[in-house]
Amino acid sequence: MKLLYIINGFDIQISGGLRRILEMIKRLSEKNHISLLTAAGEKTVLDRAGIIDVSYYLVKHSFLKRHPKFINNIFFLFYSWLVATFFAFFKIKELPLVDIIYTSSDFFCDVLPAFWYKRKEQKVKWVAMIHHRISFRKKGIRDIFVSFFSILIQNFSFYFIKNYADVVFVYDSPMGNKIADYFISKGFNKKKIFRVKNGVDYNFVKNVPDYPKEYDGCFVGWFRPNKGIYDIVPIWQKVVEQKHDAKLILVGDGFKSDIENLKQEILKNGLDKNVILAGPASSEKVYEFYKKSRFSFFPSHEEGWGIAICEAMACGLPVVAYDLEVYQTIFPKGIIKIPYLNYSLFAESILRLLRDASFYSKYQNEAIEIGKIYDWEKIADEELAIFDHILTYDSIQ
Repeated sequence: MKLLYIINGFDIQISGGLRRILEMIKRLSEKNHISLLTAAGEKTVLDRAGIIDVSYYLVKHSFLKRHPKFINNIFFLFYSWLVATFFAFFKIKELPLVDIIYTSSDFFCDVLPAFWYKRKEQKVKWVAMIHHRISFRKKGIRDIFVSFFSILIQNFSFYFIKNYADVVFVYDSPMGNKIADYFISKGFNKKKIFRVKNGVDYNFVKNVPDYPKEYDGCFVGWFRPNKGIYDIVPIWQKVVEQKHDAKLILVGDGFKSDIENLKQEILKNGLDKNVILAGPASSEKVYEFYKKSRFSFFPSHEEGWGIAICEAMACGLPVVAYDLEVYQTIFPKGIIKIPYLNYSLFAESILRLLRDASFYSKYQNEAIEIGKIYDWEKIADEELAIFDHILTYDSIQ
């Protein structure tokens, strides 16, 4: 099978969406011919992930995309997407004839090149992956403007996906259901919408050695407000009041301002001996941190799926997190779900995990059980079966 992946919309830091693409390409390239239309920044990430048995077609992108000051700024990202889209147009004629073209996101810098390619090669099947539907936020003038602008851009992409894509992939989650309902309401055939999953490299995890426990909790994720970074100090302060030597390791990256604010909050509350900022880490190092910890501390306010939870569970860590809708079906066990912003109950649940061996063992065994379900190998096989199905039938009615 010949596949063309378009990956122009992600930045140089690995998000959940980019992680999924890396894992799929890594496995599907073993038996299929894969071509990538991508920018230099994404190629750097792909190279680091050890993806070599593919054909690259590189497009230029703005230098701002790699500048730390502008990463995750929607307006500079928009400019970089415009640049990538412009140069992708001139690459279309160089691309090989494939069976399936796969857009890794709903960013217009992925969607428009797919549309142009589809117009040129009309028999090719276009699979459009949609990770998230942007919601309108009303927390301030900037949030209102940014969310309105983001929704406008996404709806622009949705128009092309709805009218020209052959198949839409969404997550098998409440968010995926919302996206599916939206497309069905716009007249898209529900039989052309497929539910897919995220996962963890379980074979790799099995080979990570066990380490002596150095930390009680481990947080892995973006240092952003919506990931609960400003909940960390008030929750952990309550834990330390009862267990003075409780240690939490924080692994990840984010805006410099958010990181500095978090550091100041840690120092202000006298938690510099209890909360350790490890910064960004490779996948190998992340798993090492998990193995050195007793549980996963995950106070995120919103998730499309929760790959970090999958990884923690695969490492045998029970998870303490807010009771988000997305977790109800994906993680029915192995996770202690706390009412939103209930810091006291969050801390009490952590302390019980650390003090009650039978309570801890129950959630640990459940976490291991759930972690085995979401294995990238199984998920890649399921995805390949969908591709075969798409190609078997000239049209899905």
